[in-house]
Amino acid sequence: MEKSAANIEIDDQTNDDPNHYNLALGIVLTVLAIALGVVLSFYLFFPAKVIKEVQYPKFRLIYASSSLLTVTCIAPPSVLDNPDNWKLTFLVENPTNDYNFLYDEFDAKITYKDTVLWQDDNSARFYQDESAQNFVDATFGALPDSYNEWMTNTVMNDVASGLSTRFSVNLNGKVQISHHEEAQRNCGKLQVSCKDLEIKFSQGSSIGMLTATSDACAVHLRKSSC
Repeated sequence: MEKSAANIEIDDQTNDDPNHYNLALGIVLTVLAIALGVVLSFYLFFPAKVIKEVQYPKFRLIYASSSLLTVTCIAPPSVLDNPDNWKLTFLVENPTNDYNFLYDEFDAKITYKDTVLWQDDNSARFYQDESAQNFVDATFGALPDSYNEWMTNTVMNDVASGLSTRFSVNLNGKVQISHHEEAQRNCGKLQVSCKDLEIKFSQGSSIGMLTATSDACAVHLRKSSC
């Protein structure tokens, strides 16, 4: 008996469509091209490694003149000592090994309750090498007589209310950042804010003196043209 093969079908077609491979490959290449474009655009827009690598300078208020503003909170409150010439000293540190800083056009302000009480324009210009430390002085004069009553009353009320008697110290200046081996330079406006100047009272005493501690200051750098 012969077996018929008429009902036997052989399917030579496969399920793999070349068009599917081409579409998937196109999508992958498009995604890679977009990613590469984003990376290149970032480095073209921010060409300086300083944006990514440089740490900001560090500032610390470390010293105040031995003769500082002294007040009494015994009613009526008054200023006991108002020196004509006193200063604050800041320690400035370059925390990087690859970049140096050039500082210029510093000015300093001391405020209490958003009221500016002292101001100093310090035109000191100095260069700071990698991992170096420098000292910056800000010199101030006597507190204007017109502020004596306001400040002593405000301090007395804050002390009585258990509030802080901290002053705000702000330094503003310019900084130029350069790589020590590459022809690379960036400039910025430097803003330093310190909260470590306050009127301190000895235990059981109603007499307080303006005193500086050594807390680190907050530093902000805003990019600008050189």
